[in-house]
Amino acid sequence: MGEYLTIIWDAETPGAAEVPWDNTMLVVHGSEASLSETTTLAMTADDWSTIMVNAGFAETDQAYESVAQFFAASPTPGSTLYVLALASGAVSEYYDSKLLKITSTLYETAIKPPLGFIGVQRVKYFPNKDLTGYWYNNADGSVGMAFDVETDGFGNWTGRLNFENGLSGVQIDSPPATNSKITVDFKIGKATADVGEAIEQYNINMMAVAYENDKTKSCYSGSNTYYGSLVNDLSRFSNSIAGKNCIWFFALPGAVTPTTSGCGLSANWSNIRNILGAREDIAVIKAMPSSLNHDMAAGYMGMTAGTHPHTTMTFAMPHMGIQQEESLIARSYWDDGQIASPMIRRELAGNPYLISHGFTLGAGLSSRINYVRCKYIIAQELINGIWALLASRRVRMSYNGMQVVKSTIAGIFKTLQDQGIHDGLAYVKIPVEIDLKNNTDAGKAARLAREIPSIEIGFYWFSSLEKITITSIRNEAV
Repeated sequence: MGEYLTIIWDAETPGAAEVPWDNTMLVVHGSEASLSETTTLAMTADDWSTIMVNAGFAETDQAYESVAQFFAASPTPGSTLYVLALASGAVSEYYDSKLLKITSTLYETAIKPPLGFIGVQRVKYFPNKDLTGYWYNNADGSVGMAFDVETDGFGNWTGRLNFENGLSGVQIDSPPATNSKITVDFKIGKATADVGEAIEQYNINMMAVAYENDKTKSCYSGSNTYYGSLVNDLSRFSNSIAGKNCIWFFALPGAVTPTTSGCGLSANWSNIRNILGAREDIAVIKAMPSSLNHDMAAGYMGMTAGTHPHTTMTFAMPHMGIQQEESLIARSYWDDGQIASPMIRRELAGNPYLISHGFTLGAGLSSRINYVRCKYIIAQELINGIWALLASRRVRMSYNGMQVVKSTIAGIFKTLQDQGIHDGLAYVKIPVEIDLKNNTDAGKAARLAREIPSIEIGFYWFSSLEKITITSIRNEAV
C-alpha cells in the first residue's frame, strides 16, 4: 500500500516543529471544575494529580478519574499528556478558525470541517490580537480578493482556501505574529474547534475522548455529552484531527450489544465501521466497566501509549476495571467491525482479561494500531527532516542535489530503524534525478518550478514491504 505526502517549503515557511511520537491528548469536559474558559494542562505520571487538583478538579470528578486511568497503564506511559478541559457550556457556533499558510496562494484551517460541510462565508484579517478590528474578503470577490473553496473528489471541503492572486497585499505575517491573525468563518461546535486548535498548537500524535460511561445504559449520559448523537460526536471530533497524525480513541457504552441500535445511529453498534468507513485514525473499544466506572477510552489509550509502537497490541492485558467478558457471539461481531473487546483467558493463571486486538477501523496493515503509529511517526519525521534540509539552503535542483535529498531520507530511516519503528529501508527513488542529470525537458521543467515531482520510498515492516510516496517537494527558496 502507498502512503502519500506533499511537502511544501518556501522562504516564508517556518521550520518544522519537532513532534515527539508520544505526545498525547485527553479531551474531557471541565464542568466539574467550573472552568470559566477552556484550559489545556500538560502533565506527566509524576505530577498529574497535583496539576489536576490545582486546576480545580476533585478526585471524584470524571476528568480526574480519566487521567488516573490513563497513567494507570502498565508500563506507565512516559509521554506528556495534554488534557484539554472544555469549559461548561462551550458548545456555541464557532467562527474565526485560524488559517495556516501552505503556499503563497493556498491556506489551510487548523480545524477540519465536518464531512460534507462547506458554509464558508468570508475570510477575516485581524491586525490586532484582541480581535477588536478586522477587514474581510467575500468568496465571490465583492469584497477584497476572491478565494476558492477547495473540495475533494466527493465534493467535501478539504479545509483549504485558494487565493488566486495570493495575499501579498495583506498586512498579515506568515505565520501570524502575536498581533495579527487570519481566520475563516464557518459554523462548527466550539468544542470541536478547541480540539483542532490544541492539536495544532501542541503537536499531538495520539488522543482520546473521555465521555461519562454509565454501564447500565445503552448511551452515554450526563454533562460530558457534547452533542445529542454519539456517532455524530465521533465524526465531528475525528474530523478535527484529520491529517494531523493522530488516533482518536472511543469507547462504546458498556451495556450495548452488537445488535443494539446506537444513540443517533441508524444501524447496530457493530456497524460503526460501515458508517464511518475504514478510518485508520479511529480506534474503538467495547467493554463493560466494573463498578468503578473506569473510562475505557482513556484506559485503552493509556495501554497504547505505554507500548512501543512496533509492539503488537493483540492480546494486551487491560488495566481498566472490567465487569464481564463479551460473549463469543458478541466478540465475533465486534471483531468483524474491528472493535476491540475483552475476553477471559481461562487457560492462564488467574483467568486474566485480555483485549482481543489492537484495532483501528482501517483496512490491511492500517487496521492495526501499532502499524498506524509507526507509519505516522515515519511521516512526521520525513516532514521534519526534509523541511530542515530545505531550510539549510543546501539543495539545488540538480542530480547532485537529489543525492543530498536521498541521503537525508536514508539517514532519517536509519535513525527510525535504530528506534525500532521499522525494520529497514529498501530503496529511495527520485525519477527526476536522471532528467536533471541529462537536462531533459522534464528536468528543465522541474528546475524551473523548483519542485521535485515525486519520491518513492520502500521500507520493511515485519514481513511486508511498504511504500510511502512523497508526491511533491516544492523548494521555492532556492
